[in-house]
Amino acid sequence: MLRVVARDGANTAEGDTTPFTMANKPPQPQILLPADGTQFHYGQLVNFMGEAEDSLDGSVADAGLSWSNQYGPLGTGALLSVDDLPVGVNYITLDAINSAGLSASTQITVIVDDDLNWPGPTLDVVPIQVSFQVAPGESLPVSADVWISNAGSEGGDLVWAAQEDASWLTISAMTGTMPFTLTLQADPAGLSAGDLLTTTLRITATGSVTQTAAVPVSLAVGSQWTPPAFPYRIYLPLVLRGHSVP
Repeated sequence: MLRVVARDGANTAEGDTTPFTMANKPPQPQILLPADGTQFHYGQLVNFMGEAEDSLDGSVADAGLSWSNQYGPLGTGALLSVDDLPVGVNYITLDAINSAGLSASTQITVIVDDDLNWPGPTLDVVPIQVSFQVAPGESLPVSADVWISNAGSEGGDLVWAAQEDASWLTISAMTGTMPFTLTLQADPAGLSAGDLLTTTLRITATGSVTQTAAVPVSLAVGSQWTPPAFPYRIYLPLVLRGHSVP
C-alpha cells in the first residue's frame, strides 16, 4: 500500500492506494569474470565469477548458480575454476534460479587456442575474494584457505610474499614458494550485529617479472543485504501498517 501526503503550508491531506501485491520477478545474473571474448591457451586455468541480483532474495545463493558450456555442465556457485575447456569457442552460460523457482541466464564466449607453448611462471590465486560471516555475539575466529600456485610453465619457481594491514585478520605465512595453501583467520571478537569490516590481501610474486594479486577480504556480523545494482527510489513518508516502532 502506498500513501500520498500533500501539504500547502497550512493544511495537510493524504490518500492511500488500495492494497496490491508485487509479482515475483526472475533474477538478474551477470558474469563478472572473465570478460566476453577472452582468449586462453588449452589447459590454462580459467576462473569464473558471477552473481545474480534478485528482487525476492536480494541475491541468489551459490546453490542457485550453475555454469555450463555447449557441451554440458561445468559446475555451480559464484566462483568456479576450470582447466579443461575444449579448444575452440566456448559459449559459457550462467543460469540463476531464485527461491520462487524463477530463472534467467546470461552468456559470454571464451576462446581456447591450441598453442601449447605455455606462458612463463604466472601467479594464480584462488579464490579471488574471501567473505566471512558470523552470527552476532560470536567470538571464536573463523578461517578460510587461499591457494597460491603457478598457472604458467612448470619450470621456474615463483617466490611469493603476502601483505595485509587489518588487525582482525591474521595469515598463516608471510612468504613462501608455490604451490602453497595460505590460511586466513578472521577474529570477530568485540564486533556488533551489522558490523562489516573489509581489507585487501595482496600476494606479490617475484621472478623474471613482478606480479601482484589483490584479494578482497570481508568480515560481516549478522545478515548483510546489498542493494540491487539497478537504480531505485524510496519516497517518504514510508507508511507501514501492522508494524510496531521501537
